[in-house]
Amino acid sequence: VGGSSSNDLHVQLAMALISATVYSHIRDCKLPQAIRLLEMQLCSFPDNEAALSLLGYCYYHLGDFPAAATMYAKLTKVCPGERKYGIYHAQSLYKGSLLGEAEKACLAIAERHAQVELLQACIKFEQDDLSGSRKILEQVSLDEVDVYVALGCCFYKEGCYEQALKSFTDALNIAGFHPQLIYNRAVCLYQLKLHKQALECLVGIFEHGVKEYPELGVGSHVEGLELCSVGNSQALRDSQLVEAFNLKVLSFQYHLKCLTVILGNCQQLFELH
Repeated sequence: VGGSSSNDLHVQLAMALISATVYSHIRDCKLPQAIRLLEMQLCSFPDNEAALSLLGYCYYHLGDFPAAATMYAKLTKVCPGERKYGIYHAQSLYKGSLLGEAEKACLAIAERHAQVELLQACIKFEQDDLSGSRKILEQVSLDEVDVYVALGCCFYKEGCYEQALKSFTDALNIAGFHPQLIYNRAVCLYQLKLHKQALECLVGIFEHGVKEYPELGVGSHVEGLELCSVGNSQALRDSQLVEAFNLKVLSFQYHLKCLTVILGNCQQLFELH
């Protein structure tokens, strides 16, 4: 009996060490290393909820949405009472552009939930069924930031830029400063040819990027020093800096085009006189 207890203790200690290592890798964004350890665990414990859930998380954040969907699909069978796994399964399928399967996964979730309805609206949007998307959104509580954003996207795709601008502004009033929402406003303002206001939004994104993401080195280039690539990092995506720079270039191109037309008209006037 003593030997058996000792073996159990060794197993528990080994499991605890593996768990600590996995969480450490996830904390340090070393997701491939975490996946390797979790897959080894899954070989011994194929229905382990924690391993399946963490694998789903890691695959999702690495952008391997089909693999994440596979993990969450298994979790819906291992833990049929956990609604969240059904939502994660549908969301992973949606992110992987498997829209038909994502739609079926949403319908398979027994209880109706605002998050499920929002996901269904997003699926309709990607299928270009804008009226179907808006119909679902109108049934969801309008206190949700994501609902305003989704409505804004529908309006924008329909070319209703003023209504889209209002929806994104309403979302900002609830969420506070958020680079992606500021960028969405800037795009609407650009489409409405309100370039000065659009540029003011972009300046806000740049200033936020300098303050909140110093590792990106925005505006810190020194003559003679080699620039380091930051890659397509999550910080870069969150900052919306690339999108803001691109829109700023478009705005300047527009003003340059207008200036060229004005100069051309002036030249014609001089020639007439």
